[in-house]
Amino acid sequence: MRYFLSLLLSNFIFSLAFAQDIEKLAHAFGMLPEISDAQLSPDGDKIVFLQNYQGETILVSKSLSDSTIPPVGIPYPGGKIDWVKWTSNERVLVGVSFDDRVDISPVGNFIFPVDARLSKLVAMDWNGENSLNPVPIVDRKVQPQFQANIVDFMMSDPDHILVQIDVDELGVVGVQKIAINSRSKRYTKILRGRFIILNYEADGNHVVRYGNGTTGIYGRTKQRYIAYYRFAEDEEWFELYDIDLKQEIRPFEFVAFTEDPEVIYILKSDKNGKHGLYKYNVSTKQVIEKISEDEDYEVEYVELDDFGKPLWYSYHAEIPGIVYLTDFGKRVEAIFKKSFPGKYVEILSETKDPSKVVFKVSASNDPGSFYILDLNNMQIEMIYYIYKEVDCIPSDQVGLIKGIA
Repeated sequence: MRYFLSLLLSNFIFSLAFAQDIEKLAHAFGMLPEISDAQLSPDGDKIVFLQNYQGETILVSKSLSDSTIPPVGIPYPGGKIDWVKWTSNERVLVGVSFDDRVDISPVGNFIFPVDARLSKLVAMDWNGENSLNPVPIVDRKVQPQFQANIVDFMMSDPDHILVQIDVDELGVVGVQKIAINSRSKRYTKILRGRFIILNYEADGNHVVRYGNGTTGIYGRTKQRYIAYYRFAEDEEWFELYDIDLKQEIRPFEFVAFTEDPEVIYILKSDKNGKHGLYKYNVSTKQVIEKISEDEDYEVEYVELDDFGKPLWYSYHAEIPGIVYLTDFGKRVEAIFKKSFPGKYVEILSETKDPSKVVFKVSASNDPGSFYILDLNNMQIEMIYYIYKEVDCIPSDQVGLIKGIA
């Protein structure tokens, strides 16, 4: 926010050196290098992203400060890497999923097996070394089978996270605090689970203050959907709404907290059925401000920062676009518009400063190009782009390690 951004784009240096290095990576893999979720380390010296490799998703890590270190491809044999998040300048947390057969107990003590998509957490060094599953074993002598539902990455306490997980009772998710850089033997209970609540949200102070969920326990004729809220950690929970999904439409979708505990951000349909971004008072149950201004488009997605504050939202229209909500985002947007007129530009991540930004540029005739904006040196550097056709050329420029154990 403190950086003065010159709009004299003639000062920008467009470098393809790193792009050529990444091109070797694509040729080495011999496939269409579709990538996603590009994340800069907090200090901006490294980057990780997900890439499609022979029909599987692998994690690719790359040093931006040392060109002698080759990119590393990190697969997850038998499963899929879903997301990656930096927890420090050297460590990342990865969410993985895989198919397996599990035992469930929907009624009483009756247990039967079902096929399910399970998830695990893996913490490791940025190059794939020193990996571990930080989730402790519970009293049932087993690990929970759905682990990768993060409530809060707790960036002000990078050694811990809040995760929603069934510890107290099988199939009933509560919120637990776990250490992610060691094999801890215990959980720290934050919130005991309730059968109907399936999703929790924490505010910027790491306090869980919102939860929602659905159940069919009232039979086939009803499907209950309920949302709970509280003003603070020492306050009582109360219902925002409790509806029957088979008869009613959800009044709104929770997006984020604001600094005022009585006000939240929500997505809500207008009179034309299009979703807009609003501020909503939970005490008066009234919309108090519309954030998305144009009534001709529909808000599709809202990006939040590490502390749960909205950064930008994307919208669906004849020409889709993004609206940046922060001063920093608006200043960077001005650079994007002059550098890439008529293109769809999406910020993927930024450094802690923020002095570097990773962003993706796309259009109807461009499946996607990826760049780094360096505000210290006033440079835009291409780091990756989607190929229409790539031949399989063996190369020793990229190391594909054994994978996550």
